[in-house]
Amino acid sequence: MVAALREGDALTQLNGCAFIWSNVRDPQGRQVTRLTIPPGTDRRFDLLAYDPPRRKNCQGEDVALYEDGAEGAKAFLQVVPIPFDDSHGMVQPGHYVLHVAVTARDTDAVYYVIGVDFDGKWWGVNSISDHLKVTHDLERRTPQ
Repeated sequence: MVAALREGDALTQLNGCAFIWSNVRDPQGRQVTRLTIPPGTDRRFDLLAYDPPRRKNCQGEDVALYEDGAEGAKAFLQVVPIPFDDSHGMVQPGHYVLHVAVTARDTDAVYYVIGVDFDGKWWGVNSISDHLKVTHDLERRTPQ
């Protein structure tokens, strides 16, 4: 779960928002946030979605612009429920510190810190990691 998202001195509380498990849907096709994970195994969750900038073409249609370096790309935290005010983290260009709580039944939550740096531009698969950087601190942290 997301505990908090911090950009500089600004803190967005996202209590109750859970990350989406990668490539897992329930029988109705909805995204899954709870899953049984056997001991000694791991699972991936979706942290961010990365969308290309959009522009109007000559017919006035809104189309995606897949040009390297194009301004206006968007990144969104992949959490549910999506807050009604869109505070679920449309990540603007900048540096963010994400506080994450790993929770399980019958045990205390464990907290970790993830750093996200985003330049707000569209980049293809060969260079995206230079422009949307995710770093993590695997030491346990206390909530802040």
